[in-house]
Amino acid sequence: MAKIIKTDTQEQALRIINNNLRTLAGVNSLLNSEGEESYGITVTAGKQRVFVLIEKSFGDEILQDIRRKLVKETKPLARKNAIVLDGNDISILDNQYQDKESPGSEKQDQEAASSILAGDWGDT
Repeated sequence: MAKIIKTDTQEQALRIINNNLRTLAGVNSLLNSEGEESYGITVTAGKQRVFVLIEKSFGDEILQDIRRKLVKETKPLARKNAIVLDGNDISILDNQYQDKESPGSEKQDQEAASSILAGDWGDT
């Protein structure tokens, strides 16, 4: 019987994608937060750690740049390695959160996953 052999490249791609999605979920929550005037971030360089307070407008610009780079890396990596992203993953990539109780959201998730498997990202 024929089998599919996972490659190290595919497994590494999956780890990168999962890390990117976790980071994107955090970035999205910061970008979507309201009422905040500033961000407190910790910057680590080697053994040094510095806590910096920055204005939200400046922080949003930085986060948007980080977000664009992660999305730009994640989508092609998934496509190249035949990794299926589910509806929640797509929502994170698109920074759109669906109401869990909205009717048909499960069907939308399945349709989104099917189109991703087929390589249809909706943008190129």
